[in-house]
Amino acid sequence: VPDSAPVITGSSTENNVTINAEKDQTANVTLSGVNIDVRDKGKAAVSTTGEGNVSIELNGGSTLRSGYEHAGLEKNNGGSLTIAGEDKNGKLTAWGGQQGAGIGGGSGKDGSNIFITGGGVGATNGLNGAGIGGGQHGSGSNITISGGEVNASGGKNGAGIGGGHTGDGSDITISGGEVNASGGVNGAGIGGGLR
Repeated sequence: VPDSAPVITGSSTENNVTINAEKDQTANVTLSGVNIDVRDKGKAAVSTTGEGNVSIELNGGSTLRSGYEHAGLEKNNGGSLTIAGEDKNGKLTAWGGQQGAGIGGGSGKDGSNIFITGGGVGATNGLNGAGIGGGQHGSGSNITISGGEVNASGGKNGAGIGGGHTGDGSDITISGGEVNASGGVNGAGIGGGLR
């Protein structure tokens, strides 16, 4: 979308969203009442790409459900991913497919440089991925929560916030907000997954 700050709305069970951030730039996007369910399509509901930073503002309630090996909100960009809720009414629920994090890396990928500053954020994985952080065999690092209400649930063998199965969790900071982090069987609430 050729727009400096696009607002994404609507529902789909076919299409997904890719946010591309150019090097040394920040892509500012608002999710407003988005419902994307591509569980059966084998892809990520929303993914980020490029070498820059991505900033997502939450407005209203949005739900993302991804397919096998993909994170619900999949971070593939080289810079940071920031999730904010300035108006305090924004909510995001992100469900990763098996082996992908709720928010962060897909299968075999790390989830790093993730910042949550506000809004209601729920991140859940079904198997081997973290709620927020790495997918299966991926680590979660440099994750900071400074505001909002965050509920992160790892799948079996994954951490709530941190690493997926065999992945580590490091440099995780909580400085504000309300945070509930639950690891799956064999996974830490905050930290690493099953080694």
